Amino acid sequence: SPTPTPQAPMSVIDLGNGQMQYDFHEDGFSLTTAEGWVATQIDASMLANASELAAEASDELAELFESDLFRNLIASGMKFYAINTSSASAESGNPANINVVQQQSVGVATETYADLLVEQLPSFVTLATESEVERTTAALGEATAVKLVYVSEIVNPLGITLNLHTTQYIVVQNDVSYVISLTMPIELVDQLLADGETVAESFRFK
Repeated sequence: SPTPTPQAPMSVIDLGNGQMQYDFHEDGFSLTTAEGWVATQIDASMLANASELAAEASDELAELFESDLFRNLIASGMKFYAINTSSASAESGNPANINVVQQQSVGVATETYADLLVEQLPSFVTLATESEVERTTAALGEATAVKLVYVSEIVNPLGITLNLHTTQYIVVQNDVSYVISLTMPIELVDQLLADGETVAESFRFK
C-alpha cells in the first residue's frame, strides 16, 4: 500500500484581497493575515528565512530579527510571527507585529493563567506612566480568550525610548496555553490597530 505523505507542519491558503490563511497543523491553530502583513512559521530553523524576508523589506526589520528579544521569544515557544510592512511600520523603530507563543502543560484554566501573566507582567515590561492593564474577554471562534491591553516603554537598539501599545489574547485549551500578542508604537495605533486586532482575532483552533 502507498506510504501516506506526511503533512507539512504549516500550509498557506491565498484567500484573495491580500488575505492569507496560515494553518499550523502540528500546533493546532490557524490565523488569517490581512494585506500588508507578512507572516512566517517560527522555529529556530526558520529564523534565517524570516531574517531574509525582513531584510528585503528594510534594514530596520532585519535588525529586529537579529535581536536578543526575538531569539528569546523563539526559545519561549513562539510559533508564528507576522510583521506589518507598511513604510510607517518599518520606519517606526519597532514595526507593528503579531506573534503566537504556545506553552505545553500549563496546569491551569484560561482565567487563572491570565492572572499569572498579569502578575508577572511588571517583571517583563516597563508599563508606561499612567498605563494600567485593561482586561476584558474576546471570542476567538468558539473559544473565549482573556484580552489584555496596555502601554509599555522600551528603549530600542538606537537608544530611543518608545511607547508600545500591546493587545494580548490568552487562551488555554487541552492544557496548552496560547498567547497572541499584537504590539506597535502608539503613533501607529490610529493607522494599524483595527487591522492588527482583526488579524489577531482570526486565531482559530483546528
